Amino acid sequence: LCFDFSGVSGTVTGLTVIFDNGTVGDAANDPDNWTFQFDDIAQTSTACPTPPAPPAFSTITFDDPATTYTLADFNGNSSSITNDPAGGTNMVATTVRTAGSLTTAGTTVSTLAGNQVPELPLTASSTEMSVRVWSPQVGVTVRLKIEDAADAMIFVETDATTTVADAWETLTFDFANPVSQAFDEANTYNRISIFFNFGVDGATAGEQTYYFDDIAIGSGGGGSPGSGIPDAVIYATDPTVTEDLAPPAIENFGSGAVFDSNFADPVFNPSFSVTSGDAYDPGVVDVGFVAFAGYTAGFASTYGTIDFKVKDLPNDTIEVKMFGANRDTSVVYNVTTYQGSTDLGNGWYQVSVPTAYYQNIDVNDGLILGPFGDQGAPFTFLLTDIGFSGSFTGNGGEYAINGGFEDGDLTGWAVFPNGGSVTADGTDASTGNFSMNVAVGPSQNPVIKQEFRANGIVTGGQTVTVSFDMKGTADVGGVVNVELISEDGSGSTGEILEVISAPTADYTTYSYTTTAAANVASGLTLQLVVVCGSDPMCTADVNIDNVSLTLQ
Repeated sequence: LCFDFSGVSGTVTGLTVIFDNGTVGDAANDPDNWTFQFDDIAQTSTACPTPPAPPAFSTITFDDPATTYTLADFNGNSSSITNDPAGGTNMVATTVRTAGSLTTAGTTVSTLAGNQVPELPLTASSTEMSVRVWSPQVGVTVRLKIEDAADAMIFVETDATTTVADAWETLTFDFANPVSQAFDEANTYNRISIFFNFGVDGATAGEQTYYFDDIAIGSGGGGSPGSGIPDAVIYATDPTVTEDLAPPAIENFGSGAVFDSNFADPVFNPSFSVTSGDAYDPGVVDVGFVAFAGYTAGFASTYGTIDFKVKDLPNDTIEVKMFGANRDTSVVYNVTTYQGSTDLGNGWYQVSVPTAYYQNIDVNDGLILGPFGDQGAPFTFLLTDIGFSGSFTGNGGEYAINGGFEDGDLTGWAVFPNGGSVTADGTDASTGNFSMNVAVGPSQNPVIKQEFRANGIVTGGQTVTVSFDMKGTADVGGVVNVELISEDGSGSTGEILEVISAPTADYTTYSYTTTAAANVASGLTLQLVVVCGSDPMCTADVNIDNVSLTLQ
């Protein structure tokens, strides 16, 4: 070691040597780590050599024989370096999250002593890191934490969510969107920790095994933040992906929209763009749909989810419709709140929709995507990685969509507030995590519907069972009307199943068995109406959960 005292004047009568300056030692109890040797103290007229530059951060690959990779587990993880589960000679890290793990079980990854890495070259304009991960299931929260190894109070964390199971995908972590304290480019960040299934303990999840590799600066070398490639692909950005469901026809469904399958986007290049048209009412409306059409009837009936990535939706909403054989079914989602949607950053969302929501998928021959209705101004939205995944598990005779509200919103419900309040409630559920809360005051009457269910399947006179759980209050004329409507396209036949005037304080199950009317060609509509009259003291406030509509 060479110490340069240039510019220091005065008479020197002693030298003091301080090892690990600033850190409290423990030689009495840990002499192996707190005993130092030094020798050959000398004064020299030769200038001290320029110290070597600190090592620069490079992608952590677990493959460099010249690098020592250290995995330090805490709170119930057990990690090691192993072979790639996909095969080949690539080495990766594996983490077993044990059944005894805590919600904060994690692993610190380092290439230097002291559980450190070279300082991460992140700035205010470059706040992203990426990690390739292999998860046993989709929807797993993965947290990445960076911190100052010398000061545990300086750190920043952010989350990403897995979108594929038992396959590699690249997750992007943007520290400009922290879940804790904010990123500050003036800080030193030289420690990395990763947490799989963050927030869920091992007793709940059971023992799970994850793999990770290629911890890098940026979004993965310009690749996609989360691959999310469907099992059967209609359209993909990656030219190496086989588009095995390439559509026989691409149509605008009468909207006048125009398409560009080679639209240049900074993240997904190319992507598929849809620019709105005004064919429905020239010069007045602005709508835009893309229909992937011409398939054989039932082409998607074996798959479990409809998958796609989307960007730049007007009002953040999209209609997802399966169509054909005059048995169309559609659901409208807000991609910022829908539980089956993952924010990938850069305006992109990964969306996965259960095909069990589509009662007629066995006869449908096309898929339509686009923002529902007139948007009031011209627009262009982008799509990529469109297709289907998984295996269809059926609806088991259940025709209510999102009857347990576990999507965390009102997906599948037609809602007409009519002055009242209708929301998904994450604080008071009969089972699961969510219910629907409806609150009304004088002269308010929200209507909540499951519309045209079992369209083309239910027959006249068929036995129908309706049930739901409800709790709440209703005073001074507040009631809940439960109605079942048989739809036939040109009209309808309604039946009031019950008028509930005294909801219970705790959840009660309400169940009804009836028959569909003779004319029911367009399916069944289950309608719940929470009504208050004009009395200024009238109120009703109810929570509804586990709504079911089945056929016998």
